[in-house]
Amino acid sequence: MTSPAARVPVPSRTVWTSAVVLFVIGVVLHAVAVDQRTLWYDESATVIGAGRSFAQLGELVRHVDLVHAAYYALMHLWFDVVGSSAFTIRLPSAVAAAAAAALMVPLGARLVSVRVGVLSGAVLLVLPATAFGATNGRSGMCQVLAAVAASTVLVVVLDRVRDTTAGLGRIWLPSAAYVVVAALAIALQLWFVFVVVAHAVVAVLVLGARGRPPVARLAPVATAFVVLAVATLPFALAASHQSAQVSWLRAPDVTGVLTTLWRDESFSVGLVERSAVGASVTASVGWVLAAVGGARLFRRHREGFWSVALWWAVPPVGLLLVSAAGSPAFSARYLVFCVPAFALLMAVGIDTVLGDPLDRVPRAGAQAVPRPSWLGRVAVCALALVLVAGGAQAWVLVRWGTPTTQDWKTVAETISAGRRPADRSALVYGELGRTGFQLGVDYPEALRGVDDLTFGGSEQPSDALWPVARDPEEAVAAVGDHDVVWYVGSSGASLRGVTEELHERHFRGDDRTRFRGGIVIEFRRISSD
Repeated sequence: MTSPAARVPVPSRTVWTSAVVLFVIGVVLHAVAVDQRTLWYDESATVIGAGRSFAQLGELVRHVDLVHAAYYALMHLWFDVVGSSAFTIRLPSAVAAAAAAALMVPLGARLVSVRVGVLSGAVLLVLPATAFGATNGRSGMCQVLAAVAASTVLVVVLDRVRDTTAGLGRIWLPSAAYVVVAALAIALQLWFVFVVVAHAVVAVLVLGARGRPPVARLAPVATAFVVLAVATLPFALAASHQSAQVSWLRAPDVTGVLTTLWRDESFSVGLVERSAVGASVTASVGWVLAAVGGARLFRRHREGFWSVALWWAVPPVGLLLVSAAGSPAFSARYLVFCVPAFALLMAVGIDTVLGDPLDRVPRAGAQAVPRPSWLGRVAVCALALVLVAGGAQAWVLVRWGTPTTQDWKTVAETISAGRRPADRSALVYGELGRTGFQLGVDYPEALRGVDDLTFGGSEQPSDALWPVARDPEEAVAAVGDHDVVWYVGSSGASLRGVTEELHERHFRGDDRTRFRGGIVIEFRRISSD
């Protein structure tokens, strides 16, 4: 944070008008075609968790997904209003991404300048990590929004502590707001505690930089962090007993850590096939801009540097310590709330080469910074265009790219298009990489009137997300007088068994559609004559 006395006042109308414009652009950008990519495993979990009553949800999170309880509860309220579909599942993430970009404007304005705030919001909107998170029905973009909001509130708190004209009430109020925002963020993702740790270190550095303020003015800040620590401990202890659900994570090696921090955290998109070359090129450009921005902040806005650098650096260090303690937790998906900090560094880098008017305002003991050369401006514009191109490619891929998981959308469209009005249709699942129960959860309209012989009649477990499936042969035995049986599974042993059973019941399967993760076959009953 720069000293209040060193800032050039900027009309609040300019800040908030810019924020509103970025929000509108962000909503339009990320809500368009948000439902095009198939829903994936964790999004199905969102639908199942949020689709339960609050009592049922309470029972569920006693056993699994406690760390997602707050998100499920919020989505439950949202689904009560708009219903569940691929669009409504992802729309909150798109709006949260836009809101986070908008809040970057007042944050950047307080840390450096309004232009840095606008640039950082724009950079956040075009980053591949944002493009992916905004099309993902999980809490990632809500975490990003909470991180930006908490950081903004913290800046307000620390400025008021150092402003001797501000009364204690004007310090306690934003301190309480910080507790509320940070507590909600921790409820959305436990590892947000490391952002709070970073904020605590920033508070110590900033408030001690120019002499310690009176204890009465420090009390609201200290109280906020103590309250958060006390409130978080029971939640953390309860969540630690459910670590088996992330047993797929492995302890990171040095290469994995460096790749995650350099590329995957901000510049990669998950769940779709993508060349690593494009992400690596975009990441290289981003790091050049961030390095320039970090150097500029360190020289001329030291407090702003620590505010941003610690926000970006402390959470990965914290996750590495947790992993070293025996609970692997280092993953790009758990570092999404650090992405805005990196966007700020890149924005400052762009602003440095363009020439920040604030840096040309002489301050005590400082010389005005000359305007950059035209060559420097051309270079930064070229880098910015590469950044935008990488973001545009990611925007397209997360909508229409080839999925790396089961493509349930193709399955749903195949069944919906192949059905005849008079058919009595049934559905049988074979071997799949993920539970076929996802299909009915994700695309219920496409399967309306189709009897699920694999999961149909199974009781939804109160202590788990997914019901137990029947064996394919057992499911086929219940085919009864259905005219059509749709097989969804692999082309392995389960298909051979199902085919034999259906042939005995006078079904023949001719129409086959391959999808990512398996095959769809329409078995139609033929005359036994």
